[in-house]
Amino acid sequence: MARGTALSSGQIRVLGLQAVLIGCCLLLAVAWAVEDWRYERHQFATVGGAQAEEFRAWLERRVAPFALGSALLLLTVNAGWYSARSARRLQRERRRALQDPLTHLPNRRAFDRRLQQVADGRRCTASLLFIDLDDFKGLNDSYGHLVGDAALREVATAMQSVIAEDEGLCCRWGGDEFAILLPGAERAQAEQVASRVACALEKVRVSPAPAVAVPVRGSIGIATVADDRPEAACDRTEHLQRLLGIADAALAEAKRSRSGTASAAVRIGPGPEVHQGRGSIV
Repeated sequence: MARGTALSSGQIRVLGLQAVLIGCCLLLAVAWAVEDWRYERHQFATVGGAQAEEFRAWLERRVAPFALGSALLLLTVNAGWYSARSARRLQRERRRALQDPLTHLPNRRAFDRRLQQVADGRRCTASLLFIDLDDFKGLNDSYGHLVGDAALREVATAMQSVIAEDEGLCCRWGGDEFAILLPGAERAQAEQVASRVACALEKVRVSPAPAVAVPVRGSIGIATVADDRPEAACDRTEHLQRLLGIADAALAEAKRSRSGTASAAVRIGPGPEVHQGRGSIV
């Protein structure tokens, strides 16, 4: 396994099962040795004279291998148990390092890692959605930060409900901003996803008090990068990083116009960059 690669839950289960099987095999071997030793002791009790002394010496020589086998059994079982526990703990720590503690969405680090994977792929066509909640500071000031936290969790749940796991990565970018990375998605597909997200956000409500429902609104910026020709990995990474700036500009335009969803596109290859934008609030 490559260094730094996190173990999957299946690999951890296999590791634990292997430790159990090894322990069972060693336990059976020790049980067999004990039974054999008891039999030999019985045989020793039935003989006498010089033959008995020779047999006693032979039994004493078997004590050391038996003790060593027992010790190895304990060490093997303990090492397997410790390895499985350590692997599970390491997996939890790595998961936490890539997860936002409030919304339980992937965080910025997870986003950067996924973006690099796209850049290292054979084609780096991708789309990006930036979502920013409108007047989130006012929500915090009016109802308190606990209500603001509840709003962030509701928004995260709403977006996750409309984004399939194999469709893209939905993460909390920071503060009241979210990002959805759609590897392989062209412009039309990205706009469809944005429409689904917009519909989901329209249903988000938080309740700072009984019988009070406060709507949570947001703006969406869309950017698409299309890979039309082979590029070196470093060039692809640079172009995909520009995707962030374009999506951010589209989001800013969306917030200014407050009439729809802003979008932008850039194409890798000969020809000028194409920027398109319209609307704003969702």
